Amino acid sequence: MSDKLYYDQLLDFYEELLSQSQQEMVKYYYRQDLSLQEISELEGVSRSAIYDRLKRIRLELDHLEKVLGLYRKKEKRNQILTQIKERVDFEVWEKLTQLED
Repeated sequence: MSDKLYYDQLLDFYEELLSQSQQEMVKYYYRQDLSLQEISELEGVSRSAIYDRLKRIRLELDHLEKVLGLYRKKEKRNQILTQIKERVDFEVWEKLTQLED
């Protein structure tokens, strides 16, 4: 999995824990797929300043995942569900998936 995809997935869990300016930065880079240059032009700062901000945000996301582990737990649940799906019949699987709703 690419770093960009990994951090995009972490944002699904932790974006609300970031500051407003950090949320805007990740929206540009991860959600809208803007380049560092495009973001620097929007923000009126250097490309290296944007790079540094994104690096700090990634470190914060890494810390949040290390402490809370929400993404890791979701991946583990998905692995277990896949294993269960391979071993049960369709009717049982349908009932299990209704539990998530």
